[in-house]
Amino acid sequence: MIDTVLTYCNANSSAFGSIPAVAGVIAAIQVKLDQIHQLNQIALTGTKGVTKDSLATRKTMTDLAYKCSNSLCALANVNEDTILLAKVNFTYTHLVRLKKEEIHSICQSIHNEAHANIAQAANYGYTPTDVTNLQSAITAYLATIQSPRIAIVTRSQAIRQMKELANFIVNRHFKLGLDLMSNTLIISNPNFISGYKKARKTINLGSTHAKIRGIVQAPEGTILPDVNIYITKTGQYQIILQTTSNSKGRFSLTPILPDNYDLHFQLLGRIPHTETNLHIPAGKEFLRKITLSLEPPQ
Repeated sequence: MIDTVLTYCNANSSAFGSIPAVAGVIAAIQVKLDQIHQLNQIALTGTKGVTKDSLATRKTMTDLAYKCSNSLCALANVNEDTILLAKVNFTYTHLVRLKKEEIHSICQSIHNEAHANIAQAANYGYTPTDVTNLQSAITAYLATIQSPRIAIVTRSQAIRQMKELANFIVNRHFKLGLDLMSNTLIISNPNFISGYKKARKTINLGSTHAKIRGIVQAPEGTILPDVNIYITKTGQYQIILQTTSNSKGRFSLTPILPDNYDLHFQLLGRIPHTETNLHIPAGKEFLRKITLSLEPPQ
């Protein structure tokens, strides 16, 4: 689990005191991890019910687009490419003042040009990572504005981008970064290395999500439809994912990112049931058979 590795590294940051480059790698991982969490909200709920702060998401997208546009303007001026310049020449004020239905298409155009000229990125101030992050930010922003006139990203697209980002983190930042730098501490700090390797083993790219499914019934075995079932992070109140049992009392919660959760079952007239501190690792399916008793008469 990527979160586990970051948590371990941040809790033991002093171990990397002699390796300043580690801080930059961890920061880059955190940016992509935040994007994965944003995309996960889309995967969980689709375009309906997305409640993320569109202003914060828009700012992330705008900042990345502005960085790329400045770099591309410099490239266009050097090459005297007036066509490219016309496509990417935007001030930050111009981007900020665009209507919410317009800015995503402008940012997408900047992204496309940045990607088309990616071979020259390093010479003009942006990186391939900036291009990837910009596309993820555009995707996240489209989900927040919920406009029927715009082709919003689908669940399958969100899941695909999440897997791409997770693979990038593991193959680039871990295998070619943190893993190699951590190995230099084998002699000086073996305890840290042991903990790091345990954290790394929890990452499973084959399936980055988990699933909870099952059936809800009464004590006498009668199935219970329309039971409200939801999960929250352990000790917190914000609902992460929610569903109801169907006509056969069955339910399914998926996709769920690896973490520790509280699982709640509620039905009017029945005693609520909560399973606390349920640890959900990547790729695992949990089966539950829940019984809800009648509330005692008042």
